Amino acid sequence: MKDVTIIIPTHNRHDYLSRLFSYYSGSKLRILCCDSSAHSYRYFIPCNIKYVHMPGFSFVDKMCAAIQNIDTKFIACCADDDFILKKSILEGVDFLNKEMEYSALVGRYVGFLKNFNGSFYGMYNKNSYVPSKIPIENAINFMGSYHMILWGLYRKEFLLESYSILSYSNFDNDNYIELVI
Repeated sequence: MKDVTIIIPTHNRHDYLSRLFSYYSGSKLRILCCDSSAHSYRYFIPCNIKYVHMPGFSFVDKMCAAIQNIDTKFIACCADDDFILKKSILEGVDFLNKEMEYSALVGRYVGFLKNFNGSFYGMYNKNSYVPSKIPIENAINFMGSYHMILWGLYRKEFLLESYSILSYSNFDNDNYIELVI
């Protein structure tokens, strides 16, 4: 766990943070929550979670600043309304340590209804693919079998380079974030 930090970006969604902080409380994971809301989160924050208030920051600028202040080899990005299984982070880090040609890894997504009834449902259920050495084939596979990659596990250098490109490009449409990554 010493090689990975979880970044949790949030904006005007403090109602999700209490349950998220409770989930990660006491874990050995390094966690950075970067909040661009106008007002700071005012409730309990566990000691293993670093909370940074960044009012007015765009998503891309917030992520750039967060990534630059992380000293671990890997970064897992987690939405403020999601959870990452701790065991899957360990498995992902192990995979990326063994497979140096990979820069990112995304696991399986499951969802549940807001009024949880004990049932989960699969999301993005299409089979994954092995990247090709031919870039156009990768683009066709990605677009043909879309799988959200914004929330995944990354090598820090790769993620920093991606967000630096996004910051420099100053896109006005957040949909380009995943395409750059």
